Amino acid sequence: MPASALNEVYELWVLLRRGTHQLSKIRDRELRKFGLSPISAGVLVAIQDIGDDATPAKISRQILREAHSISELVDRMEKKGLVTKVRDLERKNWVRVSLTDHGREAYKKAMKFDSLVGIISSLSATERRQLRSILMKLVRKALTDLNIKADWPLPEKHARVRRAKASG
Repeated sequence: MPASALNEVYELWVLLRRGTHQLSKIRDRELRKFGLSPISAGVLVAIQDIGDDATPAKISRQILREAHSISELVDRMEKKGLVTKVRDLERKNWVRVSLTDHGREAYKKAMKFDSLVGIISSLSATERRQLRSILMKLVRKALTDLNIKADWPLPEKHARVRRAKASG
């Protein structure tokens, strides 16, 4: 690969990392107001999306995290009263995870994206579609290269966002 192409790849990588880092900081600040971390908010959303079949393994595949990390996080979230764990009656080694009333309230708060809406809305509808398409392509390629089987891609239209707005 020519040096100019390598420079371009590096510049794109740096822009992607810097942009992601800054957006993550903004989202983190927004969630901290509700006593949530971005990863715990992601777990709440995953549980809501998966429904009655939520297990640590399914949650981990949806949010692209290691299953053991999610199991530990679910334990901490249970202690905070956000989720409950119940042994699966048919598969004794499985644990089902569900939201408590407190967890459902936290989920509604986690679905507020005011700061991100303000930033992303600086793009036109066409630019947002293009960005989504490009990012999906990059994520799919990375998952393939890493040999990761994930509950991916995300649905085109997020029913959870509509549900959260309707109930919030």
